[in-house]
Amino acid sequence: MVRLGRQLRRQDPPVPNITLYSALATVADHGELAIGELAAAEHLPSSAASRIADRLEEAGWVCRHPNPQDRRGVNLSVTAEGQRLIEQRRTQGNAWLTARLVRLTPSQHCTLSEALYLLEALVLGDDEPGPTTSRDSTTKDGAR
Repeated sequence: MVRLGRQLRRQDPPVPNITLYSALATVADHGELAIGELAAAEHLPSSAASRIADRLEEAGWVCRHPNPQDRRGVNLSVTAEGQRLIEQRRTQGNAWLTARLVRLTPSQHCTLSEALYLLEALVLGDDEPGPTTSRDSTTKDGAR
């Protein structure tokens, strides 16, 4: 996973860095987000989220507007330029990954799919780690 993450990051242009891009993508995925919510989603202190919001706004990738539920707070939303950046980065990353995935056999695709279910369950802490397969329900001696 670490090696795959590194390879995917190598496909990214240097600007914005991974921290800024992650925050931008989080805001985009939520549509609109308070800075405190961004901090929670990115597992950052609120002061760090505020600095990131400043940098995203300075770059023209997000804009701030008043939070309707909190007169003192502000919400962030992605600008058209920020949305273009996200789409470009996702397209490039998907193209890189797709070029490698087409090399896999159907059996390898199935194995990878099963592994992704398990990894997602581990990350999310699910009790049920995804769909079972015939391998999961087979005993050591091959009986079901």
